[in-house]
Amino acid sequence: MAIKRRTTNTGKILSLLLFMPAWIFAYSNHLFSNIDGSKLQINQLPEVLERDGRTEKLSIFELVILGQLQNFVEDEMGIERFSDPFWAGTSFLTNLLDSSRWNIKTAKRKLRKAIRQRRASDSNAIANKNETLSDLSQSFNFEIKGLDKESCPIIILPIGEWRTYRSFIEKTKSLPLAHKRLKLYFHNLMERGLEPLRNRNDSECSQITLIADMDGYIHIHSSGVKIFLDFIRQFHISYPGVLKIAYIINSTPDFLNVAQAVKTRVPWDLRTKSFIYTDKSFWQEALLQNIASSQLAPEYGGTNFFLG
Repeated sequence: MAIKRRTTNTGKILSLLLFMPAWIFAYSNHLFSNIDGSKLQINQLPEVLERDGRTEKLSIFELVILGQLQNFVEDEMGIERFSDPFWAGTSFLTNLLDSSRWNIKTAKRKLRKAIRQRRASDSNAIANKNETLSDLSQSFNFEIKGLDKESCPIIILPIGEWRTYRSFIEKTKSLPLAHKRLKLYFHNLMERGLEPLRNRNDSECSQITLIADMDGYIHIHSSGVKIFLDFIRQFHISYPGVLKIAYIINSTPDFLNVAQAVKTRVPWDLRTKSFIYTDKSFWQEALLQNIASSQLAPEYGGTNFFLG
């Protein structure tokens, strides 16, 4: 007959303390390892910290993931494959990881898709198509005005004034051609909107703050809703992590109905950064929390009359 040994609580505690360092070591090895088992040397972290002040706010785990993505860009993808060094900068990669919930596989997939999309659409050529799209720039105007408190450029889209969509379709006389030109124009809009980021000497900010003014918005044709959704998807693929925050102000009942109908078709990371306001007092307060009054025109609650 076998004799059963009784294990006291004290014995269990001693066993736990004895083997705990081994557990911690095993877990830390898992934490600091990539999917394929490759490891990032801890002595690389100071180099990362020196590149961008923003990384000082990251945890050790996030720094390791950032280092893995940098290695992926430099070793596997090759910097020469990027037509613009902006897309390989530390700040951009950090934003990309933010939008990927710090999942390295998701970030890599987004980066590959962005490169393919930008090559397919020839983004460099698109940035220089201002003359051929001059008629659209009058109908669908936008402005780059001021900087937020983190020195990110502010893009203002007066969407409520974009009432010429139907007349533009009728003038073009071809719905597919009209949509093709609109997609080209919106891509051109984003390339021009990113110019302030490319022209800066520092890499502290690689994002944009967006103000979409819906004042005057009326219901548009269903094909118009489709083209805007296509633009959102194109923006999400081509510029991952670039949107810092979007303020959708002066929202009308028509827009609220459209937003409610299409919200599930907007990528989650764009939805979580977009805030819809109807009451002026609320959206002005929200704007001033992140943007100094000197960087806003009076119509948006600011004090800078030169931006009006």
